[in-house]
Amino acid sequence: FGSLVKLLPMRIPPKRKQNNEQKKSQ
Repeated sequence: FGSLVKLLPMRIPPKRKQNNEQKKSQ
């Protein structure tokens, strides 16, 4: 469970950053 909690926070920020970049591109 500990590793899952660590992986989730690390995986969420990059996804949000990609969305912001995609919005700027459009």
